[in-house]
Amino acid sequence: MVLEEIIPAISKKYSIVDDPSGRAICGFSSGGICAFNVAWHRPLHFKKVAVSYTHLTLPTNREV
Repeated sequence: MVLEEIIPAISKKYSIVDDPSGRAICGFSSGGICAFNVAWHRPLHFKKVAVSYTHLTLPTNREV
């Protein structure tokens, strides 16, 4: 959705770069977790990520 819908919509109104090193994604709270996931799964499209959230919840059945 980010690559197919949001970026094209933003580029219609603003001048944005195609170079991933010039792109960033950020979010706050649950949006921070979403931004982290987008950057983690799309490293060829976003080279920078800024997040602000209070905690990250891991599955309870995961051994640390």
